Amino acid sequence: MNKSLIITCIFLVSLLGFAKGQKHNVVIAGQIVGYDGQKEIPYAISNVAGARGTHSIKPDSLGRFIIKANIKGARFFSMYYGHKNLYYHCQLILKPDNRYSFISEGSDKEDWRVARSPDIYTLELNEGIEQSFYKYSKGQVAYNLIQNHIHGAIFNYEWDLNHPESVLDSLEAKISKKVLVFDKLLKNGEITQGFYAICKLNTEYTYAERLACSIGAIESSHPDFVIKDSIIRKKLYEVYPKIFEKYPINADNARLLGNMFFYTDLYLKFLEDYKDGVYKPVSKRSKEAYAHIYAKSGTILPDDVNRYFQQEIMMGNAGTLGSVTSEHIQKYLTKNEDMKDTYGYKMIEDLLLPRVEDYEQLANNPLPDGCNIINGDSIDSFEDLATTFKGKAYL
Repeated sequence: MNKSLIITCIFLVSLLGFAKGQKHNVVIAGQIVGYDGQKEIPYAISNVAGARGTHSIKPDSLGRFIIKANIKGARFFSMYYGHKNLYYHCQLILKPDNRYSFISEGSDKEDWRVARSPDIYTLELNEGIEQSFYKYSKGQVAYNLIQNHIHGAIFNYEWDLNHPESVLDSLEAKISKKVLVFDKLLKNGEITQGFYAICKLNTEYTYAERLACSIGAIESSHPDFVIKDSIIRKKLYEVYPKIFEKYPINADNARLLGNMFFYTDLYLKFLEDYKDGVYKPVSKRSKEAYAHIYAKSGTILPDDVNRYFQQEIMMGNAGTLGSVTSEHIQKYLTKNEDMKDTYGYKMIEDLLLPRVEDYEQLANNPLPDGCNIINGDSIDSFEDLATTFKGKAYL
């Protein structure tokens, strides 16, 4: 018996004993193998699959923790934790009167092409806990394997973008192949029809996101992404709207998507540049341009989903010093005081806001004597820069 299996057996037995004396209708026991013993772990239990870090918990020295909750109807659990070159994650589709257990040994961030899942076990209490046993959950594991929490154009290797006429067929083929896993689980009674529908939807939107990101990067300066042929670029931009036409974001599907934030971000930017049936990307360099785009999220997202989307936007802007002012952040915190117990709100208030305030103070300080800012338009190379300063120190 290997080390992982031994840990699993011990942990499940201890959870079973714990669950007997509890009244909560959902218990989640997790273990992070290799936990550093320092940080709190952000997690979410929400009716929005894309919600991240609504709460946090401090595991014990072995990385073990137990979360108790009372839920009505289906909910989504997500946990993401990074340590050194490893990341740990788990996603669960929760139902009342169930117990869940998972053990994550982490994935190497360099091995991002391979999707991995923690070992996940479930225990249903429909007939009372004495008649129930933990079972390896093929459905929950397959749900975790849909995404690997990596986003962006780096998945461009999956598509033959030099042949635009084939990419939509390739998209549907990849989705169909992945959905076959859930077809089999449904046929064998391992998952319900509702669970299947969520997994199928997330499969579709994961691959749609990857293709959209890959096409969106064809004019970048990155040598792995750029496509120089103007005819191919034009054809790909004709394909681009068809992705979002078939897989739009709306009130019916937004809360079910684990990649809700990332796909909504793409979708809003697409709508901004899609005029009269033609998609033509326009470079946006000012923070005001993006603020204008993100302000429209409330027109396509339900209110509760939009609040998580806007919190992610605020966290990103506050983390990029100079993107928002401390006044903007204070207004956000005041407007969303009912979210003050969430992990994201606390991060904005306790970590990001002080950083922005310090930045603003530094930015308003006068430059010390002898410091000058030069116009970069007159400098075309490092040699020009060195010549300009003639041996003096420069930053």
